[in-house]
Amino acid sequence: MKNFFLASSLFLPFLLMAQPELAIDYNLGSEDAFDCFLCTEQPTARVGTGIVTVATTPETGAELSFLDNGEFSLLKDINPGGDDGDITQLTSRNGLAYFAASDPVNGGAVWVTDGTEAGTVVYFDPDPANTSSDITGMEFGADGALYVVLGTTLYRFFDGVGTQLASSVTLSTARDNFPGGGITSYQDGVAYLSNDSETANGGLFYATDTVRRLASIPGQRSFDQAFDPMEVNGNLLFSLSASGNSPERQAAYVYDSAADTLIRYLGADGESLFVSQWYEVSDGARVGRVQVGRDIVHYAFDGMNDPVLLPGSGEYTLAARQTAPSVMVGDTLIWQTQGGVFSRQTIRITDGTVAGTATVFETAFATRVSNLISAGGFVFFTVDRGSRQPLTFYRYELATAVLVDFYSAPVPDDGNPDFSLQLLTVQDNQLYFAGNLIDSLGRELYRIDTGVEIVGTRNQRNVPQLDVTVTSENFTINSTKNGAADVTVFSLDGRLISRSTAPVNSATAIGAYSGIRLYVFEYDGRVAVRRMPGRR
Repeated sequence: MKNFFLASSLFLPFLLMAQPELAIDYNLGSEDAFDCFLCTEQPTARVGTGIVTVATTPETGAELSFLDNGEFSLLKDINPGGDDGDITQLTSRNGLAYFAASDPVNGGAVWVTDGTEAGTVVYFDPDPANTSSDITGMEFGADGALYVVLGTTLYRFFDGVGTQLASSVTLSTARDNFPGGGITSYQDGVAYLSNDSETANGGLFYATDTVRRLASIPGQRSFDQAFDPMEVNGNLLFSLSASGNSPERQAAYVYDSAADTLIRYLGADGESLFVSQWYEVSDGARVGRVQVGRDIVHYAFDGMNDPVLLPGSGEYTLAARQTAPSVMVGDTLIWQTQGGVFSRQTIRITDGTVAGTATVFETAFATRVSNLISAGGFVFFTVDRGSRQPLTFYRYELATAVLVDFYSAPVPDDGNPDFSLQLLTVQDNQLYFAGNLIDSLGRELYRIDTGVEIVGTRNQRNVPQLDVTVTSENFTINSTKNGAADVTVFSLDGRLISRSTAPVNSATAIGAYSGIRLYVFEYDGRVAVRRMPGRR
């Protein structure tokens, strides 16, 4: 029976609440349909109104699957038969999803899908001879070209033509002991940190149709681990960890593009600041995770001035290859700042300033907080408090800063207390997630009603931000293209008010109403959310 409610094993007071429902038993029997190594977030990418992800059956192995309008199915068996397609690097661009995959015919290649089997095809095969199948990094540059690292070779694909740019490119990736940096869009191309280049030295590099070194690694020839880089205000932030005793061996840096200078960040004690995880807040701000003794603190960086220490600190233990849950919505970051097994769990929100940092959620005892996803002005997450304790679903409304637990119930007697949920997306007001709610079924796809009407449901961890200028009289959606943007308006309690379109690059008058409403702007794969007072 593929769809049923779990209410039969719950207490009567919970029957009036939304209940988790099995969406599909995709991998029949007790085997898992979804991987749960460390149970970090499940890789997804938006395609049209749905999402693609990776799911497993014995007949296909781990392959590309599609969820749309409540229906979940295999999209394409990239590597035919029971072997995995080795799908990684899922990313959305202009309504399509791009990803790296491997099969006996193409080896390691970049694929693209429009959400149909016929439209799931090889986009760029950097090595037709199939000498390597390991794509360690891929990114679309600001010039529109695709940059791919296959093995240790960097390629550029533009206008249907692939060009080899460099060999001996060794990226620090999530497959290393700790998740690190890859390739990032920068200026007219991309930037990346590599342990080797044509001259056999590590450094920060910039690639367009050629490659040049922006900076060498200070104090050493190579590093053990690199973290990002990330562009902010035209400059590049990154951090490095290396063996040795030099002050530079663990440090965060900014590359000042105007001065062509590399600057090391120092703490109040004069020692190097080492950022082990970077978060994007807005075009002008990033947040860095720094360990001080046993505590974790966070600094805000703008790439031009000294970093600012944000409020809040505490212990947070991460395993190798594990990252702290986070999501960026508009010009706001929501992320877990404290956690670990049997530790206080804390989630905070920030706009990159001290005054704009606040606590969203805090609990003294919990085993795990899930990944965070956003949809229509809400952020969703779950808290698993461990053996025979409630599993709780939360939604946080950005406009009102109100946190609601919309489902909480004891563990069923025959259930597995290690739920380890992975939230996937919100479609038609339903939150979809992978989990182990029924032990006899393994990790399968479930859904639960969010209890509110969700508008503009996009499931991007870092949705590209749309530039919207707002005055007291009107708003203007700014873009290099021309067209019409989707504009959805709803009240602070989540009630849908209107759906319409507005011309891009032209001022549109704000309606006459009292109070504050939440506007969701969507255009060209970008999103902006704004709280806007009405014109009385």
